[in-house]
Amino acid sequence: MQALVSLALAAWKGEWLPFLAIVLPGLAVMAVQVRLHGGTRIASTTVAWS
Repeated sequence: MQALVSLALAAWKGEWLPFLAIVLPGLAVMAVQVRLHGGTRIASTTVAWS
């Protein structure tokens, strides 16, 4: 949800660097943890925090 808000703000303001520098790496880490450790506590905790 936070990533969508950040994406909308980046599109509205035209400032893409904060979105690309902060949100995308965070989403990448979450996706890798869910992919490698799907169904485990670490994956659930990562998704819940994002």
